[in-house]
Amino acid sequence: MSAFAVTNTVLITFCVFLALLAWSRDKARSKAYFEQVCRHAATKPWLEANLSETELDNIRKTAKHFGIAQTQAKQLIDRYRQNRL
Repeated sequence: MSAFAVTNTVLITFCVFLALLAWSRDKARSKAYFEQVCRHAATKPWLEANLSETELDNIRKTAKHFGIAQTQAKQLIDRYRQNRL
């Protein structure tokens, strides 16, 4: 019975490790894509043309257009407003 417990513990630990690895890689890819969007030449003109007074609409439109999360869209808009793009 203890051999089964050891095997199960090893397998569960391995599964948790793989899940954490996949999560961290996804975060890294998402961050890299966000930085790529920030550096892209067409980002600033699009923001200049499409930002309005309503912040929530701006976040939704930006997230949908660039294919990023809404939190990243908010960061992108903040960077644009601070003239860091």
